[in-house]
Amino acid sequence: MNTRKRSETGRIRETREAGGDDELLPVLLAWRRLAARAWEGYLAHGPGVVTVDIGADVAFGYRLGAPCACHADWIDGYDPEAEIVLLVRRGDSEWLYRLGGWPAPPAAFASVPADELEAVVH
Repeated sequence: MNTRKRSETGRIRETREAGGDDELLPVLLAWRRLAARAWEGYLAHGPGVVTVDIGADVAFGYRLGAPCACHADWIDGYDPEAEIVLLVRRGDSEWLYRLGGWPAPPAAFASVPADELEAVVH
């Protein structure tokens, strides 16, 4: 069974690959773009987090480093050539994920048109 780590309000729990993460499903439909954004941010700024703010519109960005000290080990321990760290914000709620997928971030970056990578760096 494939699992991923999920953190919400400081708790870390294992979740199944499918189901249980309704806020994540629409985001993962943009995997190639997210992985490309992660690789672009890593190359330009170093290890960090892809951010997705969900409101009336969806805004993608990149944040250098961990979003908080309690998750610094997520940034220190991930493999940027195979994984991304993703912060999803919706209203007052935030979810942090460490995800792997296909294509890997370098391959996604090579395949996504530049106009789709208008990241905002925090």
